[in-house]
Amino acid sequence: MLGGDDVLACFIAGNSFTWDDWFRLETEDDSLQPTVDMLLNVAIFAYFGAVCPWPLFAHSPVIPVWRLIILGILILLFRRIPIVYTLHHWIYQIEQKRQALFVGFFGPIGVSAVFYIHIASVYLKGVLAPDGTQREDAKELIDTIEVIVWFMVMCSILVHGLSIPIAKLFLQIPRALSRAQSDSQDAQPFSTFQPETSQASKDTEIKDRRKRKEKSKKQGKKCNKEDISGPQAMHKIGRPIQDEPSSEERDAGEKLNGGDGGQKSSERERGLTGNEKIELEREGHVAPIRS
Repeated sequence: MLGGDDVLACFIAGNSFTWDDWFRLETEDDSLQPTVDMLLNVAIFAYFGAVCPWPLFAHSPVIPVWRLIILGILILLFRRIPIVYTLHHWIYQIEQKRQALFVGFFGPIGVSAVFYIHIASVYLKGVLAPDGTQREDAKELIDTIEVIVWFMVMCSILVHGLSIPIAKLFLQIPRALSRAQSDSQDAQPFSTFQPETSQASKDTEIKDRRKRKEKSKKQGKKCNKEDISGPQAMHKIGRPIQDEPSSEERDAGEKLNGGDGGQKSSERERGLTGNEKIELEREGHVAPIRS
């Protein structure tokens, strides 16, 4: 209505919707908008493929194909990356240098470029010579714009459209190879083969064995010395533990306890206390009393 640029009007309308991120948050869980976006994208790219002048790329009278390829590479590398990388310090959404490179690289050329081809061709067709025919320079400029811009649109679609899948593929290839290698190692049978050891390793192993043997012998001698030193006194709560009498002590006790003497001694023993009986048994005068 105001006679302004249509593309600029669409750009301002889109920014007004996403200025404070309110529209995106409100439609985040909505499935209608992604579906409409997908349908429009598919329709637009199908239209580009149908109307693109593919034969002009190889047989253009304006510019050869090798110059088109070099021009496409230079434009994709230097159209956005240098300016975004230079100004990323003043763009608070871009925090790192690699983010600046990513944002600068992904600047697709698409709908607007095709729209401007149509605008330029309509305007140049109105540039007429004094005799009422189209000027030759205007016609040559239309052909040049059409070939170069359409080639750049196709390059952008191919490069930017295949960058993410190729990057994911290169990131997943090392993981897949390492996973396959680990699986193949797990699938192999257990091998009992041991590589041959060097002479130096054998010598060190023999020395270690000798040291361990000497250490075990020393520990054994210490234990024997402790055993020879004699038994330690063992006590039980209430009374000491007594060893069983030897055979000589038993014979001497039987001789003393034989006949009347044995009866008298047994009578005397009944009147003795426990400690006195133990002392007599040790001296051998009284046979050990069994309960």
